[in-house]
Amino acid sequence: MNHYLEFLSTWRRFTKVSTNTLVKFLGDKSLTYEDRDKIISVIADKLSDENFKKKFIDKFGWKVGLRGVDLDKLIHITYRERRFYLETNKLRILFYTTYPKHDGEYPVYSAYQALYEIPELLPQWKEEYLTYRKQKREEYKESKEYKNILSIREQAKQEKKELSKFWKSLPKEEGLTLEIAFYLRLANHWAKTDGVKRETTLKFYEIKNKFVNLLQYSKLAKLYFYRPEYPDKYLHSKHYSYDYDFDEEFEDDDCCVIKDYYSLYYLEIKYEDMKFSFHTPYPIGKEFFPKHYTLPKIDHSEEESYYGFRFGRGMFEDEKIMFTKDHVVRRLSRLLPQAQEMWKK
Repeated sequence: MNHYLEFLSTWRRFTKVSTNTLVKFLGDKSLTYEDRDKIISVIADKLSDENFKKKFIDKFGWKVGLRGVDLDKLIHITYRERRFYLETNKLRILFYTTYPKHDGEYPVYSAYQALYEIPELLPQWKEEYLTYRKQKREEYKESKEYKNILSIREQAKQEKKELSKFWKSLPKEEGLTLEIAFYLRLANHWAKTDGVKRETTLKFYEIKNKFVNLLQYSKLAKLYFYRPEYPDKYLHSKHYSYDYDFDEEFEDDDCCVIKDYYSLYYLEIKYEDMKFSFHTPYPIGKEFFPKHYTLPKIDHSEEESYYGFRFGRGMFEDEKIMFTKDHVVRRLSRLLPQAQEMWKK
């Protein structure tokens, strides 16, 4: 079957091009928007002409057939499955095209195949995919990378035991404060790690804000206020800003000034030679910290981070293995009720 005819029976379901647009593109005054099937037949016939094919793909290529994400949803497969089926020549590609605001060329998949051929073949494809995945897992378990991960996990297990033993040896408040500070620092690193989804970053910052609000009352805590050289933010009418997990909107005709927008509360936890520190933006911290003018001032040297962070860093690779996102969230979730009980305010 001519694969350019494949979208005939599925045109209405998948196209983002109106019939009137196609009529204008063909330039045939005898056609009207009611002649949908005839229009598509004409296009399918003309696609054998290389010049017409190029014009058609240049103008409508990204709007016909199926994008990869649309194919995944339609036949209920994952991105990894699609890659496997593509590499094993199971999926039919109509042509390659570009998408608006995206670099490179992307395949446009056959809607006809997705609707009428794949449903019957998919069970067998999935069996092949699962066999492939099992084989890859077995190969991975024999690799140096996997053995290195196992070694790091074992190291983490021992480190966690030693830390837990140390925290329990201290008076209750000191031990709880240091355990929270340890995991809160990891949460802060995860929030700044490249590749972490925005919702995950916001979740870590939300957890952090709950804990610093409580930690300020610990006997090991000291609270300061940091005001940079240029602490204020200037906004013009209808300007939206999204820094950290708060936003501000102003609709004045003139420039607005947000006082101390870039200023920070600085919470320090110290015990013997151990030190933990946490910065909280003033627009957030002012909701639960004391008035900034009542706090001692502190100077800082801000970092020039590629990712825009003024303080702190992301997780190192071995830390990602030792203290996963889920592990850090679980530990802090268990510690929150204890902190609330310890510092009832």
